[in-house]
Amino acid sequence: MSDCMKCQVPESEYRFKALEILTFHIRDLNGERRVQALGETVDFSICKSCAQKKLDVIRRPDRRSCRSSMAFGGVILLGIILFAVFFTDGAIRLMGLACMAGGAMGLMDTIRRMRAKSAKYKQLSPEEALNRAAWECAIEAAPKKSGENDLTYMPVNEKTLNFKNGDLMVLYDLLPEIAAQAWDKIREV
Repeated sequence: MSDCMKCQVPESEYRFKALEILTFHIRDLNGERRVQALGETVDFSICKSCAQKKLDVIRRPDRRSCRSSMAFGGVILLGIILFAVFFTDGAIRLMGLACMAGGAMGLMDTIRRMRAKSAKYKQLSPEEALNRAAWECAIEAAPKKSGENDLTYMPVNEKTLNFKNGDLMVLYDLLPEIAAQAWDKIREV
């Protein structure tokens, strides 16, 4: 597979190997449990143009990257409307204030995260930043579900080869036995 996952341009510049991690969430009376399994090793390809577009959005967030901010703006607007319309009813007015406060906190957190990510990418060399942006682009384009299972991906590269089981557990949210299996499978690949 050498076509770009995003725009289907042939002969993509960035190629990645990744290990699929299938997660099934079981909800019962005792709460929620996860069951995980390793999937196949897959290949991702991203062209330089798509990677550059993603890097530009990360470095300079614009309207397209602020879609999540719009939801918080809607919550703030709902709070203002509830506060204004039901000014005499204390409970609903209080709910309006809570909506405004919650929306404002969510909006500030989203902006803070975007700025932190932008600063992190600005510290990288241009080629490393483009490579990471290509990986993020590939993950966005990759399937997220396989039947009932959630799909996540772990890169198979020199960096992950140096990780230990505990590192894999923390970084990729793996169960202990799956982290050990992933560690073994990465070495095989």
